[in-house]
Amino acid sequence: MLCCAILVLALLFLLPGSAHAWGGPEHVAITGAALRALPPVVLSWLGAEAVRWSQVYCQYPDFNWARYGEVVCGAEAFGPEAVRFPDLRRDWDASAYCEFNEATGHGVWYAHGPRLGVEGSPISDERLLITVTAGRFAEAAAAHFFGRAVEALREGRLRDGVRFAGVMSHFLEDCSPPPHAMVMEYLNPYHGRMEQIPNKSGIDIEGYAPRILGSNIGEARAAVYRTARDLSVSSNQQAQDIFRHLAERDDDAAAQELILQCAKETAQRVNDVAGTVYSLLGDSLPQLPDPPTGVNLLPNPSFDEDIHGQNHPDKWVREWSDLSISRASHSVERHTPRCVGRAAKLFETPDAGCCWRTPWAHAIPTREDQHFELTGWVRPETASGRNYLAILFGDAHARILKKVETESVTGSHTWNELKVAAAAPPGTVDVLAGCFSESNRVAVLFDDLSLVRTRD
Repeated sequence: MLCCAILVLALLFLLPGSAHAWGGPEHVAITGAALRALPPVVLSWLGAEAVRWSQVYCQYPDFNWARYGEVVCGAEAFGPEAVRFPDLRRDWDASAYCEFNEATGHGVWYAHGPRLGVEGSPISDERLLITVTAGRFAEAAAAHFFGRAVEALREGRLRDGVRFAGVMSHFLEDCSPPPHAMVMEYLNPYHGRMEQIPNKSGIDIEGYAPRILGSNIGEARAAVYRTARDLSVSSNQQAQDIFRHLAERDDDAAAQELILQCAKETAQRVNDVAGTVYSLLGDSLPQLPDPPTGVNLLPNPSFDEDIHGQNHPDKWVREWSDLSISRASHSVERHTPRCVGRAAKLFETPDAGCCWRTPWAHAIPTREDQHFELTGWVRPETASGRNYLAILFGDAHARILKKVETESVTGSHTWNELKVAAAAPPGTVDVLAGCFSESNRVAVLFDDLSLVRTRD
């Protein structure tokens, strides 16, 4: 499912008006180059989290968009048909780690570009006015999330810390796209060409050693801000030449060489900051704990919590196996839950199926051969097709390695308890739970789930 999601995400960066800096593939390539050049001891400590930092976490600010999970109709990049974006914002809890929720307005928003990118240009809207007045440019964001990363890691929260580091690296990288380091309108015909890198394998800093930016968090945070600012200055100087190569000489090869230099310098600066995070931890390197046995590991197991009142249970995500299906199939049921509160509902589900699933951001860290049991209550309403619960085991790349299903229910009857047990296969990093329905022409309800680690 993630592969399908990333394909849709790649197309998202082609949409008019989505003024991102480096595209998602460029962020992934730059961050990957930076992390690969870290000392082996750092990569050994990070383990699977290094993979996710480079593939997912560095894209958090671009996932933090209210329309994820919704249908986009008639977008030029997709053609005339409606296309649904996978709900990456909720799946990876991007709003929490970016500390801003565009859907609700809660939190503090930072611009996806450096101060140099708007200096001297007219202040055209309210958001830009707030950004300029408060200094909420990418430089400030990089310094802020650097601090949040170190704080979380010092508190022993490995995944939180690395996710904040991913947000930090994204904003640091957003200081360097050539068209964003100079004053250039997004609709300028050269804008896109100045920030796209076809040959991403050229972004390589093998052999580079990180520069440690400070001996304490305050000193280092200030150095991160200066590093981001200096990076924007360097890219601004390169941007003038890149623009001339494209606009005056039609020399794409020369322009690409300079764009690649910007990306490689950016990877070096991300490497510096990542190395500094590690150095500030000393010998206190947090590890992912094993899940405890005998307790329910699922957050919000009864679907009752909805802190922002968005008619969407917290810590669950809607998923469609076929993103071309534009009709809605997910809802919550308040009239007849199993107990008080609400139940999750799937109705008129497509043949390929859809589900309510544990988001990757709230998956349970685990390892191979650990044993789990999933139980839950299901009530079909004249249900057809297949309707069941499943344990999902995922790898470092957020790919499902194994799906173990309960029996399927159909027809109409009162609440039934379903149960299934399974052991994690080799390569497992996470365990998730899901409520599934396929080819159901009516509806099915799910409530009161429990995922328990039973033994090693």
